[in-house]
Amino acid sequence: MKEFRYNKKRTILKKYIVTSLLFSCLFLAVSCNNKEVKENPVFATHLPETKQYKDEVVKQLASADKSKLIYYFDSYEEIDGKNYLHVSIEGDNLKAIVPMLVKEWDLTLQPIKEFKGKGYGGGELVNLKYEIVQDSTTTEFVYVSATEILD
Repeated sequence: MKEFRYNKKRTILKKYIVTSLLFSCLFLAVSCNNKEVKENPVFATHLPETKQYKDEVVKQLASADKSKLIYYFDSYEEIDGKNYLHVSIEGDNLKAIVPMLVKEWDLTLQPIKEFKGKGYGGGELVNLKYEIVQDSTTTEFVYVSATEILD
């Protein structure tokens, strides 16, 4: 009889612990959920290299809170002798990747050039400065400077 009460108490304790852990995990999963950015139809239907995509990025940047934008290095590519950084721009309502032309390599970007971007994917480009050059046929993001790459 004593053994039965002991097992019953132990079973109740196990259920309590399991239930508590389950609710804790559920609470953490909900509270840690990243804020989703609504998918932009232009980004979904056009490639980042197209004028339509880049023009939409320019439009989104015009209304974005610049202080909340974060820039991440995604990859490096050389096309027709020109060097491009693919940069992910993320903010409250914006998530896009833009090819950014590099005309002059500074000390910050030198390791990316040297290693062709390998090992720097996902690194934050701190204080990224760039120019946007637009005309009727092209839109180009041109790298100016960054203070560092946080890996």
